[in-house]
Amino acid sequence: MADYVLSRDTVSRFHLRIDRDGERFFVTDLNSTNGTRVNNHLLEANETVEIKRGDEVYIAEMGYRFS
Repeated sequence: MADYVLSRDTVSRFHLRIDRDGERFFVTDLNSTNGTRVNNHLLEANETVEIKRGDEVYIAEMGYRFS
């Protein structure tokens, strides 16, 4: 059911979802235990935000730059 798996104890089984709508991308926290942050914004459970090139996305403590 998942396209990618991060093997970390701090990452929930279904942690977040990334969706594409044309040229726009969105990340949704799936009620994760250790949270999802976009830049410095901690997403609420089931909150969706648009992400853009250069944004930092943190899955629990693991950081990624969206490009």
